[in-house]
Amino acid sequence: MSENGKLKILRSCGSLMIILLVIYVMSFGPVLVFLEDQYGQVPRVYHARLEMFYAPVIGTLDRSDLFARFYTEYYELIRFRK
Repeated sequence: MSENGKLKILRSCGSLMIILLVIYVMSFGPVLVFLEDQYGQVPRVYHARLEMFYAPVIGTLDRSDLFARFYTEYYELIRFRK
């Protein structure tokens, strides 16, 4: 395979990783909205799994006020459209 072909594959893999990372981060809001009951609470059965799977996102939300405000607005937007 030529150098040009290898470069295309590396760029494609890099782009795919970025897209998957964005999808992972943005999936947190819809997952919470989907799992909520009629009172707006996520059942305790899911708490440990969600905290483990979304630990990097939750950690960032705890440390960054800007990111937390963005995510609150994003969550409310999704919840409003439900």
